[in-house]
Amino acid sequence: MWANYNASVGSRIVRGTSVFVPTVVGFFAVIAVVMPYGSAGGIPLAPLFPLAAIYFFVLTRPAMMTPISVFAIGVMQDLLSGGPLGLWAVAYLAGYSVAMSLRLLFIGRSAGAAWPGFLIVVAVSGIAVWILASLFYQAFVPVVPIAAQMLITAGVFPILAWVFAFFLPASEA
Repeated sequence: MWANYNASVGSRIVRGTSVFVPTVVGFFAVIAVVMPYGSAGGIPLAPLFPLAAIYFFVLTRPAMMTPISVFAIGVMQDLLSGGPLGLWAVAYLAGYSVAMSLRLLFIGRSAGAAWPGFLIVVAVSGIAVWILASLFYQAFVPVVPIAAQMLITAGVFPILAWVFAFFLPASEA
């Protein structure tokens, strides 16, 4: 039974740990987004790298980008950004849900062809952030900074997707 099994221990370890690649990329994306980039007139200049990573891996590796991973990525961003706990976790889960529902329309397409789906994900996530932040602060928070960050994120998605593709196995990139 085991005579034809040729996988080395190293290749089995690599294959087993590759399940965590989308989540680890999401964690690094959080670190990248909370870096001090500054702002222009109160508008954050950093794209939401984690949202782009979540969408990319939902299209390419849905079994590896699970709701638990998305929640962990969001909580990490909540903790590192100092914002309300759960804000980004819920916003990313909302985007994840939309991405999963759109997945069959955009699977296997180039980043440019998958862009319309990402625009929908960005809109849903932005609305979720605005609603949750307004509820948390018990006042309507300004829409412009959230909308601007979402537009920046949408604008750089094809470049980010190209970067994320480097984390896929060579046969699938």
